Amino acid sequence: MRQNNLLQRIATFALTVALLIPSVFGASGMIVRAEEAPDYDAASAVNYSNILDDMVDFGVFANTFTQNEHMESTLAVGTFTNKTTDDRDGKNNDVDFLTKDSTAHIVVGNITNKMRFGTTTAGTFKFELSQKLYDEFKKQQYSSSNNKSEHFVFDTAFFANNPTVQVSTKDVSKWVSDKINETKKQSETLKDKKAIDYKSYMKDGYLDLSGDSFDGKTVYINIDSKLKKSISEASGLKIKKNSSTVIVFNYTGNNSITFNKFEVHVKQKNGKFVKVTSETPWQGQEGTGNQTATNVDKEICQKIIWNITDNPEVKLNTTAGVFLAPNCKKVEIYQGSCAGWLVADTITSNKEWHYIYRGGSQEITTDKVGEIHFALDKAFTKEWNGINTVADTTISSKAGDYSFSLKRMKDNTYSEEADNKDHNKNASNAATGKVTFPSIAFHSGTEYATSPYYVEKGKTNHYYYKITEDGAGTQSGEILKSSGYATIDLAVTNKDGTLYFKADYTIRLGDNSKTIYKSVTNADPSSSEFRLGKFFNKVGPEPGALEVYVYEKGTTTPVSGATVSVGSESLGKTDATGKKEKSDL
Repeated sequence: MRQNNLLQRIATFALTVALLIPSVFGASGMIVRAEEAPDYDAASAVNYSNILDDMVDFGVFANTFTQNEHMESTLAVGTFTNKTTDDRDGKNNDVDFLTKDSTAHIVVGNITNKMRFGTTTAGTFKFELSQKLYDEFKKQQYSSSNNKSEHFVFDTAFFANNPTVQVSTKDVSKWVSDKINETKKQSETLKDKKAIDYKSYMKDGYLDLSGDSFDGKTVYINIDSKLKKSISEASGLKIKKNSSTVIVFNYTGNNSITFNKFEVHVKQKNGKFVKVTSETPWQGQEGTGNQTATNVDKEICQKIIWNITDNPEVKLNTTAGVFLAPNCKKVEIYQGSCAGWLVADTITSNKEWHYIYRGGSQEITTDKVGEIHFALDKAFTKEWNGINTVADTTISSKAGDYSFSLKRMKDNTYSEEADNKDHNKNASNAATGKVTFPSIAFHSGTEYATSPYYVEKGKTNHYYYKITEDGAGTQSGEILKSSGYATIDLAVTNKDGTLYFKADYTIRLGDNSKTIYKSVTNADPSSSEFRLGKFFNKVGPEPGALEVYVYEKGTTTPVSGATVSVGSESLGKTDATGKKEKSDL
């Protein structure tokens, strides 16, 4: 009886496939693709957060940076030069868009003359410096009356809000260079994504992506000569979109390009649109009406990504967004204040750059306390494949869909929890897919000598952690929550009262063998964050569902979009890795 039922079901599926084929193939047997409904990337999978990764704390990120004008931004640079011809101490930097409870991050390897700071609204100012600059900084007890050293100047205004100043050291030039090289790979990945024909969405002078099909999606657009001309003109580019839509503009080639002021008209629930331009207020002001720093950050800086893959000359004028130009050796902020994130090889600022993001790392590192946190990115894959596992970026997730546990373990076997559970933390994914665990603290002050998190001067302690996904191994619809895990060996060193962190970590997949996806040794944190990378869930049919694959005659690759998957009974088979076996019915 069971066999007859199975045969009947097979016959039914065969008929389904027969009915499906005419809609998939034209008369000549060619595939007919539905361009009207492409499989867009999810905005939760491709966005400013996972593109910038741990560079999100820095408005400017470059191997070489020259400041010729006042600016208002955090930065991470290998070599810094300041204009000093008309001002003996150089142009200053007011990091004044941050709030009192936030941390301003400054990372610099070399300073050719002076780096000067003015007003800061951040409660903590954290420097990470090369050894030479660190030694200079530590010797100087900076105050409003004793505000200069060979390479650092602090205006009286810097001390007005009494910020806590912290300083540590690392190989800055190498770290910055490595991050920019990673960005080059990210830039190539974005360039290779399938782009829409933007001309099909031009309506009454607007690039109109406000349709429901773009809601919560990341859309790719290649910049041609016509679009380039619009981008170079003040308010030449006008965009209509949903707030949840991310747009990646790809620009290739070595011909120079100018990015000018543009408009984004954000669709509201009532169907009306609110205009926000790429212009930001000055001196840390919020602005008025819809044209506020908060709106520019939310609707433009976090949602518009400019990906410049080659080495053209780039000019920026009253523009905003995420600018990825890792190969560019001539990027100039040349007219009008600009905002967001700028990553390039070489940058010259002849006008202001504003860092208006307020969601960065906020941990502290003082002479007695060191705080860090771990983070990962929720990702999805169709197939476990070790270090070559590929993310399926079309899968969307909402904030809070997936939760994780961080537990401190007794030793590097990661088999038993530690007795002290103070560092056990829980976290869930944000709308960007990022999972950020709460901070964990360590101590170097002798008053904490009885704490398990006290590190004696001149010593290194190791702490072991394991991250697992809640509900591991369970399936909901097409998503199988991973039974894989991440293990972390955190080394905490007390160097003259300042705590330094290094980590060896491994991320394992959810296949039967718990195959390694990523393994890193001797990793440095960025600011105060160890961002581990992707933690994959598997995408596939419900357990037992039967899949029928359609092949074009003479080929061995299933036709895209022509797979039949029906039922949740135990009809399908899986191989040892959990991958569905295909049927040649």
